[in-house]
Amino acid sequence: MIYGIPPEIDSIEEGEINQTFAEGTNSTGKQGYSGPAPPPGHGPHHYYFWLYALDKAVDLKPGLTRQELLDAIDNHIIVQASHVGIYES
Repeated sequence: MIYGIPPEIDSIEEGEINQTFAEGTNSTGKQGYSGPAPPPGHGPHHYYFWLYALDKAVDLKPGLTRQELLDAIDNHIIVQASHVGIYES
């Protein structure tokens, strides 16, 4: 997860590290993005990506879990979008 993206940012390049973003804790317990890693031969896995537009900037520390982030922004979400990626190894 990344959050704290300023409204003037309209794209993020692959591998881009930007000091204005905060990175959250992923499902492996580490900060940052680790990419898809389904077990070999396990079949397709679905990966969900969510984007939230908020009604105001919310000052959040890096390292939040998904639930901590959702709890912090819950009352500020004005629109959300999602994308599902499918990956198989």
